[in-house]
Amino acid sequence: MNLALRFLAPACLVAVLLCPAAQAKPVAGDKTSSEIATDVGMVVLSGWGGASMVWGGVTLATAAPESWDAGFGRMNLIWGSVNLSIGLSAGVFSLIRAKRGWSEKDRLRYHAMKRTSLAVNLGLDFGYIAIGALLTRLGEVEGRDDLAGMGPALALQGAVLAGLDAILLAAHLIQDERGGQQKVALGAGGLVVRF
Repeated sequence: MNLALRFLAPACLVAVLLCPAAQAKPVAGDKTSSEIATDVGMVVLSGWGGASMVWGGVTLATAAPESWDAGFGRMNLIWGSVNLSIGLSAGVFSLIRAKRGWSEKDRLRYHAMKRTSLAVNLGLDFGYIAIGALLTRLGEVEGRDDLAGMGPALALQGAVLAGLDAILLAAHLIQDERGGQQKVALGAGGLVVRF
């Protein structure tokens, strides 16, 4: 990775963390703390997606064809667009839901669905990290620098998504525990997580 790109990565991360949108507090209204956490999480995901697209695009534009940098940039560009589209579509869904309102039954169904999707996504995130390691090794064995560069980019995206999904899942589980339903318990059979 060339010297200019080594400085671009931390700059993108700092931009996401310091961006005013990531620090904005959504209008709470009658939202629960886990719903607010989800809204903020989707703003952070959108910021990370946008920063990944810029980082990936600049890397890809300045890299030699089929180089490690080209593979790294291409994978970040692709995953950045996926993350940005997920974050923005979740934001649109949240705005529609806030405008339309919803019953307590709908809210309970949403929270159950959200907990399940976050747990599944967390498992997938670790899969992305593992596949990233495999891509790196495959690229080295096949002598394909671009494939070797895709591996660390995929592992990085998986690690960031795992952190975000873990925080959001914890927010939902804590909210449920405070709401009277304990979703995580340690019993005679071991750790029990109810979704």
